[in-house]
Formats: sequence, structure tokens, C-alpha cells
Amino acid sequence: MLIFYSKFFCEGVLIFEILSGKLMFDLTKCRSITDFWKSIINDTVEFPDGFDPDAKNFIQKLLVKDPVRRLGMTKGGFKVVWKDKFLEGTDLEQFLKKQIKAPWRPELSSLIDTKYFEMSKTTFNAEEKATNKFIYITEEDATDSFISKTEGWAKSF
Repeated sequence: MLIFYSKFFCEGVLIFEILSGKLMFDLTKCRSITDFWKSIINDTVEFPDGFDPDAKNFIQKLLVKDPVRRLGMTKGGFKVVWKDKFLEGTDLEQFLKKQIKAPWRPELSSLIDTKYFEMSKTTFNAEEKATNKFIYITEEDATDSFISKTEGWAKSF
């Protein structure tokens, strides 16, 4: 069930990043992967000025921290997502059959062409590179952090 709950959250992140052209969560502000997870769990999203209000409202409903209150997980399930004002005019049947054409398709020179991606200017010091401190945490840290944040949710099931 956890994967299903996180699916709508991930879609909210993806839609935000596509529409804003920015990362929702900034790894460069985190000292460790644990800080990164804490950022996802605790921080609120900052939308750029001029962000479409319908898109913002839709994304905020997908990013509700409590998964049982998140859009798509409430009464009506998946169909409620498609009734949102942001998706108004989108044909669900065409979408499910993959018949909706993209408004823009990038011109790629190869399968690994990254010209449309902004290159990261992040650098890590030699100690972080040598120890991979920035990338790895212990299983115990990950489990403790996850359990402490999800105890209240578990009671909802």
C-alpha cells in the first residue's frame, strides 16, 4: 500500500518540476541523505511567482503529507484526480490509451542527449567523495526516521 500512497505524491513532485523547471527538493542544502528525507517530510513547497493557481492547487493536494488525505487516496480514489480543475478538458480515455499528443517533443541527437537539462554546479569536498557520506545512511537511521514520521498514519489504517 505504501507504494500506492507515494505514487500521487511523486506525481505532484514531477508536475511541479516540469511546470516550474526547478527541483522541488534541493540536495545542495542537505548535509546528508537523512537531511534530504527530513526535508521531504517536513518542508513546505515554495512555488515561484506567477505559478498557475490551478496547477498550484492541484499539486498541493497531491503533496498532502498524510497519505490518507492526499488527492487520489480519498473517497472516489483515482477518478477524483481527473475531476480536478487543473485537468479539466483532458480526456481520461485518450490518456489511458496513450493517444494524447505531447505539445512539444525535444529534438535529441541520441538516447543520452542531455542538452535540455541544466548542469549541476554542486561540488562536494574530498572527504564527502571519499566516504560517500552524502549518499549513504545506515538502515537503522532510515528505519527510525520513517517509523517516527509514519506512526500517526499507521493508526488511520
